[in-house]
Amino acid sequence: MSDEQSFERLRAQVEEWVEGPGERWAERIEETGEVPEALWAELNELGFLRMAAPVAYGGHGLPFSRWMELMEVF
Repeated sequence: MSDEQSFERLRAQVEEWVEGPGERWAERIEETGEVPEALWAELNELGFLRMAAPVAYGGHGLPFSRWMELMEVF
């Protein structure tokens, strides 16, 4: 799989999460005014907190410009 294909697959995963579970988390945060620890755990489990981290450290190794493209989705 090419780097571009890998990136597009990751982008699709991010978009799917944002449109589904992400919306529910956003509603909960708006209602309570707090960001639950469970949200951070979920983002970590999905690998979304380490997208720009080097592959050697469990990240996706994305360049900053690609990471910023995904941050626009969030």
